[in-house]
This record gives sequence, structure tokens and C-alpha cells, in this order.
Amino acid sequence: MIHSVIFDLDGVLIDSEEIYFRLYSSLLMKFGYSLEKQEYAQCYSGKTAYENMVKIIERFGLPIDVSYGLEHMKMEEKKYLEEGIPLKTGAKYLLEYLKANGYKCAMATSSTRQRAEQILKFHGIKDYFQRMITGEEVKKGKPEPDIFIASCKGLKEKRENCIVIEDSEAGIQSAYAAQIKVLCVPDLKVPGRKYQIMTEAVLSSLTEVPDYLEKNRNG
Repeated sequence: MIHSVIFDLDGVLIDSEEIYFRLYSSLLMKFGYSLEKQEYAQCYSGKTAYENMVKIIERFGLPIDVSYGLEHMKMEEKKYLEEGIPLKTGAKYLLEYLKANGYKCAMATSSTRQRAEQILKFHGIKDYFQRMITGEEVKKGKPEPDIFIASCKGLKEKRENCIVIEDSEAGIQSAYAAQIKVLCVPDLKVPGRKYQIMTEAVLSSLTEVPDYLEKNRNG
């Protein structure tokens, strides 16, 4: 039986993947390069900022180091954070449903804790989460299972009693490797068939999650 729900942040709870695409595109434009949205969705969505910056620098041969690239991204994203990155459709509705029905919630994000907490506080939803595990706190990021295993431990919950909500192939693979049920709510890219079969279901939005949980209450 499902007792706890573990959320990814970017692309699941907040509508940030489009913003990240713009930020990486802006960085590359400074050096005369462009990034296709399909390549971003395929290669960078769901990964840590550090991993992505290493890959971007190598992919395009940029004359910068990782620290410069990360600082550029941090400064450019600041205005979006101050204005508030929008929640995904159905996010608040789902969180209220989970709270009303006694589910515990955790956040498992590749983001930094400072950034994640800033976003949750801006939207007034931080108190819906009993635990938060960030990319800074695990040795290996997604698609390795570390972050979801740590989330279950943080909730003091058996893995079979948890379910993950993810949007990316890396996130799905991470939850599957951790032997935790996973729902996919796609964002920029619908995961390939190889990853879809790792999920319990592929849903069109967060508004469908309560119906799934009701139908599978004893599963």
C-alpha cells in the first residue's frame, strides 16, 4: 500500500525545464552556438547543473571552466527565481489531496537545497514536505538510485510503500533502480518506450495522480 509520495522538483512540481533551456541557450549564444530543444530534453533534462555544465563545455568546446558556467547560470536564473517559477498544472491540488489523505511527501531533487527551499517557500508549499534530499547530499545523482533510497530512509518508509513522480528518463531509471514504483508525468520530452515500461503509468498531468492513487489504494 502506498503511504508516501516522492516528488522530483524541476519539470514535475515546477515548470522550470523551459527556463533552463533558455539559460543554457543564452550561455551558448555568447560564444556563437545554439542548442536545440530536443537535444536539451534528451541530454540535459533531469541532470544536475554540474553534470550539465561539464557536458555543455565538452560538447561545444567552450573556452570557460565549470565554475564560470555555473556562476553565469546562477546569476541568470536569479531573476526567474525572484519572479517565481510557475508551478506545474495540478501541483497545489495534488499536495492538498495528499495532505488530506494522510500521505507523507518527500522532495528528491538534483537541485541545491537553497534553491529548492526558495522555490517551495515562494509558493507557500514547503510545509507539505516532511523530507528533502538534494543532489548535494548523495554521492551519485540520477540515473543512479541513491537519491530515492535516501528519500525512503528519510521518510522512515519501506520502498514498497512509496511511489515516485518523475518526468525524465534519468529520473525514471533512478527510481526503477531503487526498486520504487514510479509514475511519469512528462514535461518537454515523453520518455522512450524503454523507460515507459519501467513505470506504473504515464499520466498527462499531476491532476491525474489522485485518481491513480484511489484506484490503487491497496496496491
